[in-house]
Amino acid sequence: MADNKRTCTVDGCDRPSRKRGWCSAHYGRWWTTGTVPTTPLRVWTEQDGCAVDGCQREARTNALCKMHYTRQRTHGNPLIRKHVHGTVAERLDAYTDRSGGSDACHIWTGYKDVEGYGRFSVGNRKIKAAHRVAYELAEGQIPHGMSIDHICRNTSCVNPAHLRACTHKQNLENLSATGWGSSGVRGVSRVKKTGRWLAYVTHNRRRYNLGRFATIEEAEAAVVAKRLEMFTHNDTDRS
Repeated sequence: MADNKRTCTVDGCDRPSRKRGWCSAHYGRWWTTGTVPTTPLRVWTEQDGCAVDGCQREARTNALCKMHYTRQRTHGNPLIRKHVHGTVAERLDAYTDRSGGSDACHIWTGYKDVEGYGRFSVGNRKIKAAHRVAYELAEGQIPHGMSIDHICRNTSCVNPAHLRACTHKQNLENLSATGWGSSGVRGVSRVKKTGRWLAYVTHNRRRYNLGRFATIEEAEAAVVAKRLEMFTHNDTDRS
């Protein structure tokens, strides 16, 4: 009988495959560092202890010891030892990568939620979105009920020049035009029975059907024109 047991896809590693085609050790490395493993280097085993180089503590979760796992969960990086002390502006700056320049995205390097938004503790352990803190420091208090839109659509960006206050509806207007549903085009879907392309736009909870078209290009042109007519924050269409 053939052996169907899969091994880690990293060359030279013969440990059993667990997640994403990697063994538990290489998956843990990807999870903690964000880099895709390509070589075995130091293949982690439970006898080695924590997967962080130089740490020989007992591994508990995701190939990390309790201390490094706590740092990973708290700061987004197992090597960050503790919170940076100082003012809110100084702490925000300590976790921000501005290496791309003033016009580029300023990347939050601290803890992020599952959607990629930075999280930041402000006063008495209150947790706020890092981009909202950055906007308030630059522009003042955010009006009640307003959202902060990433003009760049990079959720980890905290550059105030890439942020703007808007309503929730306007925030939802600034979305990518591609990667939607089966068609891959926002506001366009395929009609299975006829093979034609249905174009539609939703505005203020009302759906506007724009017709059915022979080609996806015609349908896309129709929804873009309608969004330009009705929306104010659809930057992708306007560019």
